[in-house]
Amino acid sequence: MKSNTGTGHLVEVKRHRFGPVGWWAAFLSVALSILPSQAWAAPTCDLVLTPPVSGETVRRFSPAHRGGHWGVDLASPWAGTVRAPVSGTVTFAGRVAGRMSVTIAPENRLRVSVSYLSQLWVSAGQWIEVGGVLGRSGTDHGLSAVHLSLRIDGRYVDPEPTLACGTRTDHPWGRLRLVPHPAGG
Repeated sequence: MKSNTGTGHLVEVKRHRFGPVGWWAAFLSVALSILPSQAWAAPTCDLVLTPPVSGETVRRFSPAHRGGHWGVDLASPWAGTVRAPVSGTVTFAGRVAGRMSVTIAPENRLRVSVSYLSQLWVSAGQWIEVGGVLGRSGTDHGLSAVHLSLRIDGRYVDPEPTLACGTRTDHPWGRLRLVPHPAGG
């Protein structure tokens, strides 16, 4: 590796010379190859999902291994109303691994699934609007929650950023929330 100290801009690596643009392009290609591919598959605000229940996230997306968690769990009281997070065709409504689940296809490339239901009120082939009632919430592993997953081109991605899209503001820090001071004052 040589550097042209006369101009300070040219760098030679294995007989290839890089100017400032080529140097940054080489750096970026190495950096992008190191980052996990799922970082680049994350959904953008081109897709906005409405939370199927109003509860907070109690278990995050964690697909680290075969038995990983391929969606997010949102807190919901037993038998709470579960709503469609997106408009689309119901492609599945039934049991998966003993748990009731609904899958909605807003378009060919996307599948949004809601699971841990105690009752289903929709059927496959039915069109559902965002906010339409899918059924009632249930439990899984002792947790009163609803599981939400998102697949893009058959690949699971974290649905949580799409839930945040509808709550963002133009403020660079996003939506701000006041919390009580621990000392009560």
